[in-house]
Amino acid sequence: MPTTLTGPDVRAWPSLSRAARALGVDKSTLSRRDDLHGERVGQQEIRLSPATVMRLAREYRRRVVDEVAFDLVEYAREHAEDQTEAVEAEIDASLAGDPSSPPDVIQLLELARRHLPADLYRQIEQATMGRDDPDVIGLG
Repeated sequence: MPTTLTGPDVRAWPSLSRAARALGVDKSTLSRRDDLHGERVGQQEIRLSPATVMRLAREYRRRVVDEVAFDLVEYAREHAEDQTEAVEAEIDASLAGDPSSPPDVIQLLELARRHLPADLYRQIEQATMGRDDPDVIGLG
């Protein structure tokens, strides 16, 4: 019998409830978010990708990110052992991120843009985007 599952194999992904527990937040906190694009399984269950859970772990900071990663790998081992390597790879990629603009720098720049004079914002932007020559940012 052919499967109707298209897209990722979500057996190794935690449900919204399980992800909330791993993150140390209430399920309602996650369910109210507009930026979660999980995979629907059945009528009500939503599963979140490991990359999404890791992003939320960095955002909420309720638990150590490594502990959340460990929980995700353990969940995969328990529920879809054949997907454990894929989950680990997704977590590793999430942790590696984009070294040129990590999420904390992006948040810093957004705050600086909103709250600082334009010339000071430009100096911070130049400094955080890898141009650390003191003469370029006006510190030399």
